[in-house]
Amino acid sequence: MGIFLNDSVREKPGEKTGKNVEAPKQAAVLGAGIMGGGIAYQSALKGVPVIMKDISDKSLTLGHE
Repeated sequence: MGIFLNDSVREKPGEKTGKNVEAPKQAAVLGAGIMGGGIAYQSALKGVPVIMKDISDKSLTLGHE
């Protein structure tokens, strides 16, 4: 969330915010659908451990793969 807020206050695209943003140590994704699965995938691809939560066990199984 902090990264989004820092990026949203930039005046020009590509402009540095002047703040050093620390890389996340872990991530939690609520909803293992298409969007949540994509977020979890990209996070895991970068080496960030991910916890996923969904009301459907089937979605969690698909998101885990």
